[in-house]
Amino acid sequence: MRYKVTVKSNFRIVKILGIIAFFLLMLLALSNLGRAEEVEFSDFDKQNQAWPYAKYLIDRNIISGYPDGTFRPEEPATRAELAIMLVKQKNMEPLTSQNPSFIDVPQDHFAYSYIQALAEEKYVSGYHDKTFKPGQNISRAELATLFFRYFDRKPGQLIERNIVDLPKNHWAYKQVVAAVDAGILDLKEGKVEPDQPATRARLVFALAVGEMNKQQIQDESIVKGAQVLTYAVLDPFGVPSFGVKGEGHSIVFSDTQNHKLEVIGSYKVVSTLAGKSTGQDEYGMPIGGYKDGTATGAMFAAPKGIAHDGHGTFYVADSENGAIRTVDWKGNVKTFVKGLNNPIGIALGANGEIYVAETLNHRILKIDAQGKWTVLAGGGYKVENGEPVGTFADGKGDAAKFNEPQGLAIDDEGYLYVADTGNQRIRKVSPEGVVTTLAGSENDLIDWTSYVEGGYQDGYGEASRFNFPVGLAVGKDKTVYVADSLNHCIRVISPEGKVSTLAGAMVPGRVDGRASLAQFNTPTDVLLWEDSSILIIDQGNSLIRQYIPNK
Repeated sequence: MRYKVTVKSNFRIVKILGIIAFFLLMLLALSNLGRAEEVEFSDFDKQNQAWPYAKYLIDRNIISGYPDGTFRPEEPATRAELAIMLVKQKNMEPLTSQNPSFIDVPQDHFAYSYIQALAEEKYVSGYHDKTFKPGQNISRAELATLFFRYFDRKPGQLIERNIVDLPKNHWAYKQVVAAVDAGILDLKEGKVEPDQPATRARLVFALAVGEMNKQQIQDESIVKGAQVLTYAVLDPFGVPSFGVKGEGHSIVFSDTQNHKLEVIGSYKVVSTLAGKSTGQDEYGMPIGGYKDGTATGAMFAAPKGIAHDGHGTFYVADSENGAIRTVDWKGNVKTFVKGLNNPIGIALGANGEIYVAETLNHRILKIDAQGKWTVLAGGGYKVENGEPVGTFADGKGDAAKFNEPQGLAIDDEGYLYVADTGNQRIRKVSPEGVVTTLAGSENDLIDWTSYVEGGYQDGYGEASRFNFPVGLAVGKDKTVYVADSLNHCIRVISPEGKVSTLAGAMVPGRVDGRASLAQFNTPTDVLLWEDSSILIIDQGNSLIRQYIPNK
């Protein structure tokens, strides 16, 4: 049911199905929380962003609360508390040396053995006057620096950000900017407050992210056959739809339900690039809007497809606003084209042209750099109740017919690949607008709809079957990868047209492991990633999954 919120985009049914999906997600999320709450603190709200991360560390005996049943998440974290957490996280043995390393940490200090262990391994060095200052608060800049040092990481390529209270000559400038990019530090109205104390909640957040990232690296290092792993955990109340590679190791994706664009940094932490909701409707669903502006002021209505020009500008199909919007890395949003009918898929050509799947008009548009659009393929539909009705035909220009096309991808020769979702086919469009069918078949319609019946079958060309394909990607060798949403798997089409199943057991679920046994829940997009791996937007599970090929 949740699938239909974004895949079957007919406006007459999307609101009802969205409401049902929202309440199903609420029940799922609450049941998951119920299983995870063996430990509770009177002052730690389970809706706090840091709670799942704190729970992760509590389960591993890395952190704990106070004897009075509190956690004090918003209190400043001290250097002594950090020392205890780091030793436990590293699984180090506390040292009871008779020779204190610091003059202000005597043997009877509650954190003495932990501080000694860190000093012995040279994780901490103290101050020039031979003090450690165990009761001193940790600043947010110090937390950023310790994060990269402790987890043996180096800040990657920095993304330009307008952080108003972080001058470039700040002693931890590079580490703080990298921590913001990774989601370790948050921004409040453009400020990072580098010299303010880091809270206990922020401290456990950073430690958990580092621990999770380390565990994933260990998991990947032992992969022998093709595997599917969880890459990042998203908002359980969101509906991720499409994604694209951003700067460095970042991913930008659309959260359609919450009307936002989100960023996943190199440490798999999610932050908002642009967009917000304006409240909730009578059914508790987030309400979007339409407004250009800054990251915190701009609004979308069910954003979906997204493309990156490689120079810091993202093009977004703002579906319910009928617009194509541009967004830069600072989150500034502008309208590029408006007046479209539920655009979803988007792809960029080599010469700056933009291709859009105008889903409810069942056609593919080509837009030039000035925002002028023409129809590349699709047209001539009959109209019922004021809306064109999709159907199927190969051909050139408006002789070709689509049925609510969604995902788009483009190869280096300018050929478009289209997930013709309502026709259960993958189509190919030449630069001149000639449309052919690459894979998929079937003509029988689902009762009371204009959608072709879905199915599952590997094979060549028309012998293959899909079940509401959505997002797709094309490799340099012309291999096409498809998120086959209601088959809950990832399909691959060879340049010769042979369709096979890359990953997924074809039943909805949330299982990592061997690719053929892994379970997805309505995957909606695929991104070609590093080291020949593939990232998958697993919409129904609110996850980013990673397919890792044979090693």
